[in-house]
Amino acid sequence: MNHPLPTLQTPRTLLRNLTTDDAEDFYALNLDQEVIKYTGDKPFNNVQEAKDFLASYDQYEKYGVGRLAVIDKTTSKMMGWCGLKYHKDRDEYDIGFRFFRAYWNKGYATETAKNFRTFRPFIHPLNLCQLKHVNSYSVIVSPYWPYWSSTFYRPGCR
Repeated sequence: MNHPLPTLQTPRTLLRNLTTDDAEDFYALNLDQEVIKYTGDKPFNNVQEAKDFLASYDQYEKYGVGRLAVIDKTTSKMMGWCGLKYHKDRDEYDIGFRFFRAYWNKGYATETAKNFRTFRPFIHPLNLCQLKHVNSYSVIVSPYWPYWSSTFYRPGCR
C-alpha cells in the first residue's frame, strides 16, 4: 500500500490502513456469520485468501479512501474496520463498518464512523444500511449524521 491514509483517532480507538499483517483478524472477522449476515460477503476460505485480498486492496491508491483497521487503544487489538469505499460505477461513496461481536452495542461504530461524516456533503450508506440490521441503521440516523435522517434505502445495494 503505497498511499497510506493518515491514522485517525477517537477517544478509544486508532484507525489505520489495513495491511497484510491484519490477515488473521480479517479472516476471523469474516468467519462469523452474524458479522457478515447483512453484507452479502462470504467468509474467506483461509487466512491466505484474506491476505491476498488485503494485498490487492486498492481503494487507498485509486481513490484516496478505504476501509481502515480499528484498533483498541488499551489493548492494541484489532476490533474490526470502518471507512469509506468508492463505487466507480455509481460515482458514490459509502460508509461501512464491521466489528467483532465483543465490540457490538458499545458505540464503536458511531464513534469511528464520525471521522468520515465531513468527507462529502452526502455519502450514501449503501454497504451498511439494511433496514433489517437495526443497530447499523441506528448509526446512520444517529444525531451524529443529521443529514442522513431522511436517507433513502435502496434494496439490494451492497
